[in-house]
Amino acid sequence: MKKAAILLWFLCGTVLAFAQNNFEITSKSLAPGSVINFDYMPRNTVLQGIKDFEAVAYLFEGGMPRAVTVPLKQEGGLYKGSVKTADSTKAVFFAFSKDDKNDNNNNNGYYAMLKDKSGKPVVGAQAAVGEVYSGLGGFLFGVERNADKAAEFSKLEFENPAAKEKLFQPYLSYLMQSKDPDAKEKLKAELARRAEKKDSNEEQLMLVKNVYERSLKDNEKAGAVMATIKQRFPNGAWKRMETMDAFRAEKTLAGKEKIYKEFSASLTKPGANDEAVLDNMAASIASRYADSGKYTEAKTYFTKIKNNSTKANSLNSIAWKLSGEGINKTPIDAKAGLEFSALSLAAMQEEKKNLKNKPAFFTEKQYRRDLDGSYYMFADTYATLLYHTGKNDEAYKLEKEAVEHFKRKDVSMNEAYALLTEKVKGPAAAQTELEAFLEEGKYSPAMKEQLQRLYTAGGKSAAEWTAYVSSIEERAYNKIKEELAKKMINQPAPLFALK
Repeated sequence: MKKAAILLWFLCGTVLAFAQNNFEITSKSLAPGSVINFDYMPRNTVLQGIKDFEAVAYLFEGGMPRAVTVPLKQEGGLYKGSVKTADSTKAVFFAFSKDDKNDNNNNNGYYAMLKDKSGKPVVGAQAAVGEVYSGLGGFLFGVERNADKAAEFSKLEFENPAAKEKLFQPYLSYLMQSKDPDAKEKLKAELARRAEKKDSNEEQLMLVKNVYERSLKDNEKAGAVMATIKQRFPNGAWKRMETMDAFRAEKTLAGKEKIYKEFSASLTKPGANDEAVLDNMAASIASRYADSGKYTEAKTYFTKIKNNSTKANSLNSIAWKLSGEGINKTPIDAKAGLEFSALSLAAMQEEKKNLKNKPAFFTEKQYRRDLDGSYYMFADTYATLLYHTGKNDEAYKLEKEAVEHFKRKDVSMNEAYALLTEKVKGPAAAQTELEAFLEEGKYSPAMKEQLQRLYTAGGKSAAEWTAYVSSIEERAYNKIKEELAKKMINQPAPLFALK
């Protein structure tokens, strides 16, 4: 019995060692501006045995993080990498993934907080970690939201008085979410202090105004702060916001065009935010023209949109609406829709070529992957419109590409592809595809009806159909069980301690 206990202790210790030591920072210095070296071992993670997985470092430097691809050097089962930080870097999170497999360290993430000369986390480091746990990590690299951890790191950050001053927006967010009984009074005091400060910038004052208005429901104080903003910053960003509010409130197309033209004329050197507002206005006006059947006017406004993604999304929305919103639906105007859809694909191809609008939080590879997803989503619209205009062969070829890109997991695309397969390749080929989709669990009611129609067309009875489809559904159920079992086997064991 004693030998068994010792063996159990040894095995558990081995598991714990691997679970805790998959990632290690090997740099002696973690000062801002230094190079962070690390070792990563995928053993006992979801990436064990996976080749060519990616490593990305997310550098938190204020606002959204900066994503950097990290080349890895393999030495046996160990992978070594490094990333250069900037003087403004507060913390770095490291993500390791391949396709849909992502090692998030049991939702803890892998990270390093940069340190000052005394060895303490620099101002903003703990707040950055808290931001990841508050939800940003789920969006970027698969670390699920953990409100308790987020609050813990934020509390540690704001025990430092310097952090309260330098990290105004995160500090307000912390106070608004804090469960401390005196948090609301601290929030009110901080808002009043910032509103009275002569060196508060427009962005800070606008934040104060929004918290008063939306969180505390104090419209009187919000109005007073807004008056201060207009007085101190007569040509500030608030004008752009008011213009957008007026544009959204305007009901008539003529009124919207007037606001758009006046705002455009008022800008001598439009910045990125101004251009984003103009693009959104132009897209809205174009959509209104398209809804009324004035396609030439709509296309004129699309030529004014500079952001390719904004342009492509809006064009696709119009095209999808004109398609009837589905391959089994009646189109509104398939010919016009096809033209808009072609323009949306052209805009996506242009963006894929120059990557002009890549966000900092995407690596180039990630952004291209994201654009590919959008392209094939819009290609599905184009294929639907090709079908509605009688071009079945072209529609089938393009829809097949889209379905394969999404790994046969998009049910709407699968439905279109099944119908196109029947039209182009015949009933037998369609039945084979439909059986596979049902077995994979990626089908719609319309697809099941299509399969029933094809199966019973040869004279099969209702009883035979029931037995046939039940057999497919049983295989689907067994496949789900097998996949769940594999996930459970491959899932890293949670950390625990023997007592």
